Parts: sequence; C-alpha cells; structure tokens
Amino acid sequence: MKTINQSQALQRSSFAIGVCAAMLFVGSSSAYALDSMTLPAGVPKPSFADSFVVIDDAGNPDDNRVGNYGGVGYKYRVSQTQITVGDWVAFLNAVDPGNSMGFGPIGASCGNDFCFAAYTHSGGTWSVTPFNEDGMAMSAAEAAKLPIDWLSLNMVARYMNWLATGNINQGAFTFSDTTSGNATITSFDANYPGPRLPLEDELYKAMFWDKAKQAYNDYPTNNVQGDGTPVLAGIDASGIHNSNAGGALIPGYGGTKHYAQVGQETGNPWEVRDTAGNRHETTLEPSAPTTTILRGAAAFGAVSASKYDFRDTLAAGNRYVSIGYRVWMGVSAPSGVLHIKKVVANGTDTQSFSFNLDCTDNNFDKNGILVKHNETYESDAMPVGTQCTVTEVTPTAPTGFTYSAAQYAPGQTVTIEENNPKIVTVTNTLQPVAAQNVDLEITKVADKPNVVSGDTVRYTITLTNKGPGAATGVEVTDQLPAGVTYSTHATLKGAYDKNTGGWTVGALAKDDVVTLTIDVTVD
Repeated sequence: MKTINQSQALQRSSFAIGVCAAMLFVGSSSAYALDSMTLPAGVPKPSFADSFVVIDDAGNPDDNRVGNYGGVGYKYRVSQTQITVGDWVAFLNAVDPGNSMGFGPIGASCGNDFCFAAYTHSGGTWSVTPFNEDGMAMSAAEAAKLPIDWLSLNMVARYMNWLATGNINQGAFTFSDTTSGNATITSFDANYPGPRLPLEDELYKAMFWDKAKQAYNDYPTNNVQGDGTPVLAGIDASGIHNSNAGGALIPGYGGTKHYAQVGQETGNPWEVRDTAGNRHETTLEPSAPTTTILRGAAAFGAVSASKYDFRDTLAAGNRYVSIGYRVWMGVSAPSGVLHIKKVVANGTDTQSFSFNLDCTDNNFDKNGILVKHNETYESDAMPVGTQCTVTEVTPTAPTGFTYSAAQYAPGQTVTIEENNPKIVTVTNTLQPVAAQNVDLEITKVADKPNVVSGDTVRYTITLTNKGPGAATGVEVTDQLPAGVTYSTHATLKGAYDKNTGGWTVGALAKDDVVTLTIDVTVD
C-alpha cells in the first residue's frame, strides 16, 4: 500500500461525529461517457445505476507531489454520485426488514452533536423521514437525496456485495460472520468485476487527474480563484446550493446547513460529482481491508481537506459522520468487451431472443441476455484473455415457420482482447413449414331411424382431421333432404348458414374433432 506523510490529516474532532448515508443522481449532460450497471434479480435500481462515469486514459502517470497516487493501467467506472439515504433504505428493506442486523441509524450513542439520521424503522419497514436538524428543513423526498453517512466500511461492504449478487455475503468481500451488519471484513478481492469500493489509485485519478491537460489538479473541481483559493458555494435549508457556483466546494465548519444533497458539484473534469466537500470519499486497499482510507473534504471539516495532499485512515468497524461512499465497477486489469448481435434472415420477427454467456472466469457468466433482431448487446468489461462461449436458447418461430440452427460468426467461442471488441453475430433463418397432406373424415347420423310427420330429428355431423398436417380454411356444405324443415343448430366451431347449408369451420389441427348438430321437423 502506498504511504504518505499525514501532517495534513483531518483532525479527528472534526469528523468523529457520526455517519448517516444516502444519495441521488441529479441529472445533467456529460462530456464523458455514462454507463449503466446490471443488477441481480430482486435488487431495486439505486439512484446511481444509470450514471457510471467511464474513467479511461489508461496508463496515466502517478501524482508524485505527496507520495505516488493516481496511476491506473486500465479503464474502469465509478458512480457519478455517492450512495444516498434512499438507496440505503431500499437495501435495509431488502436484507434486514426486521432490524436485527445493526444496519440502522447510530442513534444517541454517537457521542457528539450530529447523531442525526433521515430514516427510521417502524412496523417491519424502513422509510426515509423528514430531516429538520442543524439548520436544515427537508421533506422526506429531499432527505432521500442526502449522501448516507454514519455507517462503517464493514456495513457498506455488505451493500456492495448485495449490489453484485443480491446476497450480502457473496461478492468482493468476505466477513467474520454472516449475521452481523458490522462484521469484520476478512478478505477483499480487488479483481472482482462487480460493485465494490474504488481502490485508492482509482479514486485519486477520478478526483484529480485531468485527461485534457494530462496533469493533476489541486482540487477535484478545479474551480479556484486567481490566487488558488477554492470557490465556495452556499447551501440553503433544503440542501441545495444557493449560489451559481455549480463547481464550487461546499463550505466546511463554521456554519450550519452541512447536509447538502448529492450530485451538485459539477467542476470535476470527469464530471464525477460529490467530490467537493459534501462528504469525504472512501477507499481501501486489498492488503488492509480493516482500514478505511479517506480522501477529499467534508462539510464538517476544513475545505483544505479537498486538496490532493489530504489523506487519513480510520478503523473499518467504526461509524463516522461526514463520510460517504462511491460504487466502482470494472476490471482491475487490461480488459475488453464482447458484443452479441442478433440477425433474423429471410423474414422478420419482433421477439427478444435469449442468450447465455459461459466464460472461463465464472464471474462473467450470464444467462437470459435478451437481444432483438439487429440489436447488439455489450458485455461488462472482462480481463484480456478470458474465453467466452455464446449460446442461443432455441427460439420459437412465428406460426407457419421454423428456424434453422443458429449460425455463429466468426465462431461461438471468442477470446477477449484489449481495445478490440469481439463481436459474435448469431443468425437464424426463417423457413416456411413444409406443406403436409391432410385427411379429413366426415360423418352424418340421424338420431331416429323411423319418423312420422311432426317428429323432430337431430342430425349430427362430425368432422375429424386425421392428419398428418394441419388444415386451414375448412368449409363443409350439407343440404337438408326434402321433406324436413330447419328448426335450429349448434356448433362450438365456426358458423353455419341454414340457407346455403354451408358450415365454415376454419383451421383444424391434427386430431381435432368438431361437430355440428341440426334439428329439423318432419313435414
């Protein structure tokens, strides 16, 4: 793990206040690519799901002004905003509706004057609450957009696992036990491709590296006065900036209204939000998963902590105020992607076709990928050298057609390469069903062999398709004999015209049997 002189470290008194976390993406256009995350079944969509910032420019150098940080040799993604209170409440309702695991608010035991939380548990349900503390006056809807704090790194690691697999105990992190929300992290797999916290170099690059200038900024927003002093924004009582300095730092200690909503600081070159003094940024290293590493300032501390040279460490099992959390996704190595393109030949079909992906690294296996004709699916990033096999689930063809066997081009199995997306085109050809002979059998019987004038007689006409093919457009004509008068008829299939004697049956599958009854009176 890289080391740094911590003379600039934040004084513990300025953040040992308690943590309550939540986040919501505030949308805007972006000069950089935004990407979406794929969620496990049953995991509700978090506020940041469609706003992952792609951090590319792989191979950028370290910043060696204080230590050596920020050099990353691969492309990755980070959530544009931090996790919100609303996101945390959705998590609690999914994994701890009974409030038995210790994921809830810290309460009065936090030991300072900022033990506030904008969520509560009642009647077996977690919910966001109005927030009227520390000079703020927020509705529940406004409070849901606050960054979640007063959590421990251990607790947030469980959230990351849940985002990845739908199970708090399966993902990038393992724990000392499976039932306590604050159980100690026992291992951290930095190569896990699903959601996790960013590593320190990954976070530092997203905060301070300026791709256009090919240089590191002093502050994550790079919004400073001529003398290098950061531009500060004011916060109104609903947690919204009340100035026009959109890229400004949220001011620190010395006033009220510390609880700004997420997604407002827009001056970062990558357009990563919330790095400008709202809540500290959190990271960790695989070799020391019991240590929380802090970067960036918080509204509860000095603005100077937003500068590149601030770094501090905390115990991963303690809960703190003013500390937020960002989600990372990608591959911690040179990577590439796989495309699956679907083609229907010799016709059209609007259905979604299903595909399964089986890779040498099971982390990238995926079932139920849905792609329509002429659409292309793109996988998540996968390590270079990974082999993946694409298999189409046999589709059902439209009526009157069959599909040929799937053709995979250039092949069904491909090897992932860097900067060279692999494309597997899957083609099925629509083929008309070959015409088959049809054998229709028809019988007609009367219910009385002997009759006198005035008797009612019922004729039953039975039509059977003996196959082997299906019949369409079937019509039967049966004229009533002389000496009888039509009374009524009944059939469950088609329509009968008493004037013409025509029975329009329509389609008959193989082995279908249909009947028509006609009642007449003997003259």
